[in-house]
Amino acid sequence: MAELMEKMMSYTYTRDSSPLASYEELEKAAEFEWILPTSKIKELIGVPPKTTHDSDTFIRGSFAFIKQGKIGSEAGWQVTKQGEHPLLADRPQTRSLGLYKRTLA
Repeated sequence: MAELMEKMMSYTYTRDSSPLASYEELEKAAEFEWILPTSKIKELIGVPPKTTHDSDTFIRGSFAFIKQGKIGSEAGWQVTKQGEHPLLADRPQTRSLGLYKRTLA
């Protein structure tokens, strides 16, 4: 019975959680300079970060993920926000709302 209640509570929490929760997690990781494993990045942004042969940085939206060695068997990634990473510094700051995107003044 306790297992059933636990599963129901986890389903309710997942269903009712904010659609911005993953962005809040990324903001927090950037603010506190946490190193996150590939699996956590994939969970938050929907795709695993990948690097090219000439860069250790993966850019997705307003965030840059910089490869920082390993966490166990996975790559570790430092999260930075737009304006804090040189590759993102020159981009105009934008706010994305679904398909609507506008440049902030």
